[in-house]
Amino acid sequence: MGKGEDGLGGILKKKKDESNVPAERREVIPGTEEESTEDMVIPRLRLLQSVSTEVEEENSKVGKIRHSLSGEEWDVLQVIPLFLRKCRICFDSDNIKGAPKCFSPDAEKNRSGEICMEECPFDEAWNWKQKEPPQCDLVRSFPSLILEGGKLTKGMDFAAMNFVKSSTGAATTLIYLRQKSGEPYWNYVYELTTRTKKFPKGMAYIFDIRQVRETTAKEREIAKGIYFSIKGKPVREEEVASSEDAFGKD
Repeated sequence: MGKGEDGLGGILKKKKDESNVPAERREVIPGTEEESTEDMVIPRLRLLQSVSTEVEEENSKVGKIRHSLSGEEWDVLQVIPLFLRKCRICFDSDNIKGAPKCFSPDAEKNRSGEICMEECPFDEAWNWKQKEPPQCDLVRSFPSLILEGGKLTKGMDFAAMNFVKSSTGAATTLIYLRQKSGEPYWNYVYELTTRTKKFPKGMAYIFDIRQVRETTAKEREIAKGIYFSIKGKPVREEEVASSEDAFGKD
């Protein structure tokens, strides 16, 4: 091996050579040959309310932030957001734990192919044209990396922050801070917390968020790589499951 091709130089050369190999010819992890983006799902961070099944049946505490797949729970969570997604969802107020009455993954068409602003299944298209809010709700979702002890770990977790109805203020704050910085979402670490708010029907928890620090060069590199691996691809998110996620209109 010639000078400069051993040690770090050799490693970097190997990585460069590997990057030029077509994806379909790269070595895959055994057992994952059939995996594709359509098999992936982005978990979500749920806000447990008094009506949540975990609170009623599993002794979880109200106000906790819960990972929808791992079941891990937090009082406070640090995250690195990657990007913003939007969807629309119509809850059934008479069945608070039931499936939504209508769901539009891209906030434009529902699963039946009906265009929200023209073919609303609840005949509320006129509301859109008159700029009046229809009975469905806009969900702002931010797929994010989860930090442990303030750092990204080797087996780092990820999930989407879903902000709907009364937690819209948290989404507005996050979007404002990104616009103010003029930089990508992943250039900053944010702290996600919860707090109580009084509504006509009683008390409930909502999300709060604040910016805590700039990300490191390594964190930005990781976040940017993941962003480009999933943005614009058919990677689905777990839905906002029921009305428990959207307590109150105000």
